[in-house]
Amino acid sequence: SAAAFLTPEGENAVVAAHLAYLQAGAQMLLTNTYGCTQEMLAKRGHEAQQRAWIGRACALAQTAVAQHARDATSAEPIVVGGSLPPLGVSYRPDLAHDDATMRAEYAVMVDALVVGGVDVLVCETMASVREARVAVDVARTQGQGTPVWVAVTLADTLDAGTGEATLRSGEPLAALVEAVGDAVDVLLVNCCRPDVATTALRTLRTLTPMPLGVYANRFACVPCGWTLDSQGSTLERRTDLDPEQYAAYAREWLALGAVVVGGGCGIGPGHIA
Repeated sequence: SAAAFLTPEGENAVVAAHLAYLQAGAQMLLTNTYGCTQEMLAKRGHEAQQRAWIGRACALAQTAVAQHARDATSAEPIVVGGSLPPLGVSYRPDLAHDDATMRAEYAVMVDALVVGGVDVLVCETMASVREARVAVDVARTQGQGTPVWVAVTLADTLDAGTGEATLRSGEPLAALVEAVGDAVDVLLVNCCRPDVATTALRTLRTLTPMPLGVYANRFACVPCGWTLDSQGSTLERRTDLDPEQYAAYAREWLALGAVVVGGGCGIGPGHIA
């Protein structure tokens, strides 16, 4: 996704994507910075562009917000969240960097997002308590007072012994709440199966009174040992999760007290509408 910054056509596509979700009724956008990590950019020799491209991502989101405000009849404010992704491979807590490396790189990303003017810092798709704790700590200490949200990705299946949802690391949600609950403004689950997210939301509601949210994905599953380099975009999309079906899950999340509902991988503007 970071390759969009290489051409005007790519940047225009980012703005068009943002606008499609705003026109569908979205009240929040995430910056196109999920691919702007040193590890990802270095694969094509673009690591020196990290700060500049994060700045462009912020500007493109704000361009979309401004254009939507000119065209929309509603004056509701749009929130721009700065995406702080896993610094290694998504869904692979075993491949996460060491704490010192994560702290150093998150500090750069947080600073660039704050300079870019985001409204919220979103530590997203965190696959372990350690990833979440480090990302949240840097966002909180380096974010100059910007609100901090954290979103964790969950295992595709429930724990065989407890029937509970767990992080992809296998850690329980109680460990997450204990580690970061006092340091974030909103706690979410993201990029996981919507049925697993529902189970997680029920558990989280018993663990904490803090604001909760969900933005699930449309993948059938993430195979054990998956990496982007070895298997690329071959993750299978479910055919049984159309907009109406996703909306049914969203209504359940709202009934369970979610205050933020959105969409992750494979969830398009039609689902948000």
